[in-house]
Amino acid sequence: MSRLLSKLSPLLHKSRSLRSFSSSTTGPYLTTSISVKPLPEGGNIGEVVIFDVAKADLVELTEKTIPGDIITAKSLGASKGWGFFSDPQDRCVLITDFMNPRSCKSNPKLFTLPPLTPLLSCQTDVVWSVAMSSFPDDDEDWVVAIKSLGDQLMFL
Repeated sequence: MSRLLSKLSPLLHKSRSLRSFSSSTTGPYLTTSISVKPLPEGGNIGEVVIFDVAKADLVELTEKTIPGDIITAKSLGASKGWGFFSDPQDRCVLITDFMNPRSCKSNPKLFTLPPLTPLLSCQTDVVWSVAMSSFPDDDEDWVVAIKSLGDQLMFL
């Protein structure tokens, strides 16, 4: 573990945030940075840099289409290769696979879940972890759990 942290140490100082995601088919990976630029014809394209823990190597995902809703959203965490974000306007939870190296580069999936219910003392502003029961699918049911400050656990 100390070897891993020593390799990540230079990366931690370059990035504002570090979120991990893993599953048997995707990782584990740590997202180190995301850069976005608008396209002249509309939409956004960017580069996602992740750290492959299994290989102890940086992986650059270039030319990834990044959903516009994600650009201003707050990162909550990740599970099974899917990133979780909170929309600052209406506090809806957004789930996307654009950070997953095995997802489609030009057409990332994006699911919108109900907003986080406001709790006392802004507890939903501090998210400790997220988990997902299975990969999101339009035909199958799946559950998302979000653990926030204190003893709050939300199921969406």
